[in-house]
Amino acid sequence: MLTKKYTFIFITLLFSSIFYANNDSLDTFGFDSISDVDCTFSVKPDLPLIPSTRAIEEEINSILLKYSDDYLGKKQPSKNKLSSAISKYKELNIKIKAGEISGKVLNKLSQYKFLKIFAQHLKFNPKDLKIKVMVNQIVWLVSKQICKGDINFDKRGYEYRHFGRPIIFLQDFLSPQIKKLFEYTFYKTTNNFKDFWVTDFDEAYQEKNDAISTDMMYTKGDIFLGYVAWQNTPEERYRYMLSYKRYMNRFCSPTFGTTNGIKKDGSGFHHWTAYNNYMYAYNTAIKNISYLSKSQFQIDKPNYKAFRDAVLLQFLQANNNGQQALGVCGRKPMQREVTTSSKNLKLLAKIGGEILGVNKADSIISNLHKSIRVDDKKKIKENLHYQGFIQANYANLGVFRKDNFVAVAKGFTNSLWGAEIYPKNNRYGRYQSYGALEILYPGDLAENGYDVETWNWNFNPGTTVIHLPWGKLHAEKKRVDELQIKNFAGSLVFGQKNKDFLSRTFGTYGMFAMDFKEKEGLGFGTEYASNNHNTSFTFKKSTYFFNDFIICLGSNISNNDKENKTITTLFQRMENDVSPIVNGKENSKIGKKIVSGEKNNWIINNKNTGFYILEGNANLVFKKEKQQTPNQNQLWPVKVENNKKNIYYTGYLDHGTNPENKNYEYIIKPSATIEEMKILNNDVVKGKKPYVVHQQNSNAHIVQHIKKNIFAYAIFDSINDTNIGVLKDVDSPCLIMVKNNNDKMLFSISNPDLGLKSRKYTASIAKTANITFKGKWNFSQNNKQVSLISSNQNETTIEVILKDGLPVEINFSKIK
Repeated sequence: MLTKKYTFIFITLLFSSIFYANNDSLDTFGFDSISDVDCTFSVKPDLPLIPSTRAIEEEINSILLKYSDDYLGKKQPSKNKLSSAISKYKELNIKIKAGEISGKVLNKLSQYKFLKIFAQHLKFNPKDLKIKVMVNQIVWLVSKQICKGDINFDKRGYEYRHFGRPIIFLQDFLSPQIKKLFEYTFYKTTNNFKDFWVTDFDEAYQEKNDAISTDMMYTKGDIFLGYVAWQNTPEERYRYMLSYKRYMNRFCSPTFGTTNGIKKDGSGFHHWTAYNNYMYAYNTAIKNISYLSKSQFQIDKPNYKAFRDAVLLQFLQANNNGQQALGVCGRKPMQREVTTSSKNLKLLAKIGGEILGVNKADSIISNLHKSIRVDDKKKIKENLHYQGFIQANYANLGVFRKDNFVAVAKGFTNSLWGAEIYPKNNRYGRYQSYGALEILYPGDLAENGYDVETWNWNFNPGTTVIHLPWGKLHAEKKRVDELQIKNFAGSLVFGQKNKDFLSRTFGTYGMFAMDFKEKEGLGFGTEYASNNHNTSFTFKKSTYFFNDFIICLGSNISNNDKENKTITTLFQRMENDVSPIVNGKENSKIGKKIVSGEKNNWIINNKNTGFYILEGNANLVFKKEKQQTPNQNQLWPVKVENNKKNIYYTGYLDHGTNPENKNYEYIIKPSATIEEMKILNNDVVKGKKPYVVHQQNSNAHIVQHIKKNIFAYAIFDSINDTNIGVLKDVDSPCLIMVKNNNDKMLFSISNPDLGLKSRKYTASIAKTANITFKGKWNFSQNNKQVSLISSNQNETTIEVILKDGLPVEINFSKIK
């Protein structure tokens, strides 16, 4: 048996045989006398050259071998696969004459996927001259086409990755001239090695240049790693690896404002907004981190923890099968599954343990992995871990996890869009985030009552919208980022759990609020219809999440549309084997039922979610009907009658046409029983409602949970000299939750207005709030965000600095 020492030497020699083959035999093919293309470039590393050692070289070799084994595998391809790749090479009809090359132009680099077979073959057959010649010819031809602009070359790398990844393993099978040509293509696709050789990756740099691109990490983050073997000396390889570690640390660090990457609350940004469906870059990052294991080039512990928060948030805002709420999926309503794979999540847990210095997997990620679907697709029926509320104001998001459900509240602002609409994606999706509140249970999308081909885009759960005909709901232009006029939409966590993850944004209870005014004139490109947005359309809404129920309030619902009704959707679900219950009676017949809003009503939908609607000015409408709708990728006009059909149950509140300052109030009880809803109804009828709505107008929504004695304030403007709870004055918009137990008070505050600008790389802006409490209070002044303004026996005033939408939570003691 080989000892550990000699085993490592053997691996190093194996690596050398793979990556350092002799190219002398290529000289006779004229690859060093190329005359038809000159693609020159220069790179200016910001790190100095420092001496390397044999131990450092062995670490680098080990890292690259891990990458090779993962991408190319540990066995050579079959003869059939190699034969197929050779056939694709022959189809290129490559000819070389007098230092010039010609051949077929393929319009997409993804058509060169077969190069991976050649790379796999040469890994185990490094002396195969025939394949080496083919590879050199292809790289020469493609590089020339890229240099001359003859090929569809994308700098984001979605095409380039299929060409670049195989070639990065072939540097010692290419002639020096061919190598230079390929290096030029890599230089161009990475935008001159953007962010790689940068000394100061600070707020000023990011605002000017954008932060590390998630596209680049996904498509080329690993190619950057492989490129270390292309450096000519041990010192250059060492310098490059130090820069690569820095590059990975930067990707795994919070970036500023609307720039790409991870935010301080764990949100992942792309296209100037939190965009979970684009965070498949996490898969590449996890693998890169794994290649660096047990080396001095591994990412640092703080960076790992920041990245871990981002991965956690991606999963915690989804159900235990990885299905996300419709409001967070951007232009991809057909693709609502979390992008990070279960396999890579398990890998991250293992590598995380090494980074943290423990002798086992990182329990935080390991517990998450146990809580979701696993590799054999077994469905977990309960949330085993991470129950509570999570706020993410960079995503205008609030998430509540309890028992077997996750509730997701989603809004948008004048800078962070709520729906992304592309030429053939999400054409009817403008309402995705109009104050959405979706309850997800374990299971896939069908089990959660959703089918993208038959979904009615006017009835997204929790949203308040103007119910439009398809021709008007369809996006007016080719490209639209759905923005509004107001800048206040987000959440607040209360009772921070102070864990080693999401330490400030994960807690016991929480709230969400949104101030809305629709914006006209959105979008750009081809115009399909005249303006169908309406600046007279307004609403204010708030949602409060406690262990026993969810409270939903709406006010100031107004617009001047006299043709189309304004509605607030409770639920929309495909028919299953469960019949809804309306005021105690089963309702499973096709048709529409209108129940007067002059009395209290309750309904349990066909997934056992209970809704208790308090008497007011909105009728409850319940319907069961066969739906046939435009598909999300169909431009209007559409022959809807040719589309698929499905039967759905839908419940909503009807605010009528041309509404003026309409309100709503309802309670949600997930996984409710008939008996529970009857008990709730009896309590409300007897004047024992479990909470009090103290205020519900344009200034504020204020709610008190009686049993827990928690006051929650959604302050849209300001409040002055109020007599509600312990607060007296608040001078600016914010979210506040307070629990006052005689001499002790827990206080939490956030401002979801980040001060950002739309479609521009801008940093967030700090905002202040002055809060006055009744009575004289004392608090620890270790928090630099909080300062005492004044204090006497009657009142105490503090100033709080709020930034990045993050909460500030303070414990107060009463001074008698």
